[in-house]
Amino acid sequence: PLDVALSDWVEHSALWKKKYPRKWTYSFDSRLMFMATIHEIEGKEELFIKGAYEALKEKVENKELLPEMETAFETFLNQGLRVLAFGIGKWEGENPALWKIRLVGLIGFLDPPKEGVKEAVLFAKKSGNSSDHDHGGLSRDGPTDRRGDRPAGRHRHHRAGDRSHG
Repeated sequence: PLDVALSDWVEHSALWKKKYPRKWTYSFDSRLMFMATIHEIEGKEELFIKGAYEALKEKVENKELLPEMETAFETFLNQGLRVLAFGIGKWEGENPALWKIRLVGLIGFLDPPKEGVKEAVLFAKKSGNSSDHDHGGLSRDGPTDRRGDRPAGRHRHHRAGDRSHG
């Protein structure tokens, strides 16, 4: 669902897909918290990566932007939004440990609690498995949730150099 929403959000996505064909895909890896694709851009293979901000910032070459991105990241979290980071890099092979990227932006999006979450939290509380301040990991909709794999809802974005944070 998130990929569909992002594709709809990008104007003329079908044109981009035809002009810059996908050559390879690294499927989402829950351990590494990102996924990547390789596209041919003007005769060169370029790496496009999206995933958790915490994971992508470890691969960043443009570290001068990290303070700005940290501010945007914290702003999104404080608004209760999930955050997804995007980067671009030179294709260096299939080993993700070798990838170095330029962080190009963040998107914050709202993900309402999934059906059944409220009932699961209430059940856990009644069972004595959770207190009022600790939901035992059952609820993922708090402002400090930093995973980027939720379905899309309302979203905001931040591009490198953009001071609007939304």
